[in-house]
Amino acid sequence: MSAFLSPDSTARTAGVRVVSPVLPSATQRALIQLASRSRITQMELAAGKCFLASLDFAIQANSIAELTLLRWQVKGDPDFVEHWAVRMGDDTALDLTRIQVDGQTSVVKKIASYPAGYLLKGDYPVSLFASGVEAFGGLENLCIRTALLMRWNMVAHDVRCAPLIGKARFVWDGAGELERYLLRVLFSGWRQKLADRRARLLKNLQL
Repeated sequence: MSAFLSPDSTARTAGVRVVSPVLPSATQRALIQLASRSRITQMELAAGKCFLASLDFAIQANSIAELTLLRWQVKGDPDFVEHWAVRMGDDTALDLTRIQVDGQTSVVKKIASYPAGYLLKGDYPVSLFASGVEAFGGLENLCIRTALLMRWNMVAHDVRCAPLIGKARFVWDGAGELERYLLRVLFSGWRQKLADRRARLLKNLQL
């Protein structure tokens, strides 16, 4: 599939997207049914799971249709940096963690209906991430190095698909995103260590 910079790019659409074929209605129904079984309907369980839920679904659905992942940069929300879903056709997303977006649990959502703070960054083939998943025997076994490699593949895809005149901007933006992602990973690990240490101290005090 060819990729291009969306000609109708606005303030909310700033990335590389993939031309999506029109899926037969039977295929769409099968995808919606599978997504509905895989969705996360509780806010506390959905937090931080949009990428893994979307990727897991897209891998499962590979026998039904070849899908791409959608990524939004989320602005103005201290709890979320980005959001992921799966593209189904040109204007529709299958959102496994939609409850984080608008409180609804239906998996079908029009791409244009996402909040104003959601900046659509682009489409990403599942193949960019699937090899890393297979190498570690499943999503639950992913390590930080593999997650960073996936992020690198994503940035490289953006740069490769960008028009020549826009490559420098994608390189610059990609480098910044890699840096921010690494900092988030390191901070998350540090915060988890503090939480574990606090739990051990509390346990010792109770003895």
